[in-house]
Amino acid sequence: MGFLMADLKNSSPAAHVPAPQNRPSIAGASGKSPLRFFTPVLFSVLLLAAYQARGLFRPPPPGAGHYLHRLRQLAKTVPHNFGPWRGRDVPLPRAAVSLLRPNVDMCRQFTNIKTGQHVTLMIIDCSDTRHLAGHYPPNCYPGNGWKLLSGHPKNW
Repeated sequence: MGFLMADLKNSSPAAHVPAPQNRPSIAGASGKSPLRFFTPVLFSVLLLAAYQARGLFRPPPPGAGHYLHRLRQLAKTVPHNFGPWRGRDVPLPRAAVSLLRPNVDMCRQFTNIKTGQHVTLMIIDCSDTRHLAGHYPPNCYPGNGWKLLSGHPKNW
């Protein structure tokens, strides 16, 4: 579609000027651009992702190295035998070790040679608590076949 334009000053014949070409529109049926909706949503998602990622690059607090080293040394002092109890080291599941990335991981099964009772002692220390998110003990242990006998806090 076009329109006619005349130069009234010179009374020359009308010149034909083409109309602008039809270009595809990103506006929907309402005439509003979807970018008006998606831009704030996309910006919010990116902002949340950046906020979460900031912790990935956080250095350990001062003195953490000494503390973590001390825990490793203490774990080595747990005896294999005491009284009627005899202990043997058993491996932790590989999936747990790769998920937790522990600073200390010790799993020792003790047997009472008088009564035949079995007890398992696990000492796991994660230097970064974010690694514990998928391995919360009340969910993890039953998921690996352990039975919860008590859910009450106990002072030893």
